[in-house]
Amino acid sequence: MDSWSEIQLRKMDSGGNENLNKFLSKYGISKEMDIVSKYYTNVASGYGEKIQALAEALGAGTPWVMCRQTDAPENIVPSCLLDYNTFT
Repeated sequence: MDSWSEIQLRKMDSGGNENLNKFLSKYGISKEMDIVSKYYTNVASGYGEKIQALAEALGAGTPWVMCRQTDAPENIVPSCLLDYNTFT
C-alpha cells in the first residue's frame, strides 16, 4: 500500500469492495458475476464516478479514469470518455 497514491487510498476509504458489491446488487449485478462483465457496466461506471466525487471532496485532487480494456465486451461504455463533472 505504500506505493498507492493519495487519491487511490481515499477511494478505498470511500468505497472498497464491500460497498461496491452492495451498490451493484441494488441494480441486479451479482457479486459472483465475472469481473469483466461486472466492472464494465454502466452501473459500475456510475459507482466509479461516485467514488471519484467522494475522493475529491476529501481533497485528494487528481481525477481517476477507467478506460475500457482490450478484452472488455464491445457493448461496454468507455468510462474514460464520460464527463466526470456531471455525475450526481
